[in-house]
Amino acid sequence: MPAAALPAARSDALAVSLSVRSAALVLRPLQALIAVPTLLFLLALAAMLLRHPDVKFYEIDRVAFGLLVVGVANRAMMFRPPLFVLEPAS
Repeated sequence: MPAAALPAARSDALAVSLSVRSAALVLRPLQALIAVPTLLFLLALAAMLLRHPDVKFYEIDRVAFGLLVVGVANRAMMFRPPLFVLEPAS
C-alpha cells in the first residue's frame, strides 16, 4: 500500500497545533507561580527558616528566593498594580 501524503495545509495546522500545545505545557509552571503568590511566599519562607543550621545546603535558599522574585515580578507585570498610591488622610 502506498503511503498517503498529508496535504500541506493539514501538516502546517498540525505543526502549529503542536507548537501551541508545547508552549502551553512549558508556560504552565509559570502560570502556577503567578496564580498563587501566597503559597509561593510560604514555601520560600519555610525553605529559608526551617533549614537545619548544620546542613550546608544554602542553594535551596537561593532557589526559593529566585522563584519568589520571578513569581512576584511576573504577577506585577501581568496585573500592573500602581506603585505609589497617594490618597488624602482624611
